[in-house]
Amino acid sequence: MTKRLTTALATAGLALAAFIASPAVAQDEEVDRECVAGCREASRDCRFDSREATRLCLEEAGCDILRDDYVDACFAEDADEETCSAAREAYRECKEPCREAHREAADACREAVATCMSDECGIDRPLRRHGRRGGHRRR
Repeated sequence: MTKRLTTALATAGLALAAFIASPAVAQDEEVDRECVAGCREASRDCRFDSREATRLCLEEAGCDILRDDYVDACFAEDADEETCSAAREAYRECKEPCREAHREAADACREAVATCMSDECGIDRPLRRHGRRGGHRRR
């Protein structure tokens, strides 16, 4: 992982930690909309920083060049399967460290917003949009 990526992710983490460590808001029976809005704003900022750090990582790793090679090798009319396969694999290998760092940062953002909602706003861990914590709805 590059120094700029590490710095960007660390900055996002510190910003969230500072927000979460701020004094708790007095709790009523009703949800404090300002508190929830603050948690969501911090979450949006965290996710934005994570996406930008991933873009920077991909750029610095040279993945954009490998993507162009992959497109040229695989989507040309006279595409060669071996050349396409090699270009695809090189592109995937280039992206994987950046994607893994992004997944870790995104998980940290999700955990931070859940902690903020719980600790700062007095709301139990929010349910995911599909109505359950974790995973997708099973059928």
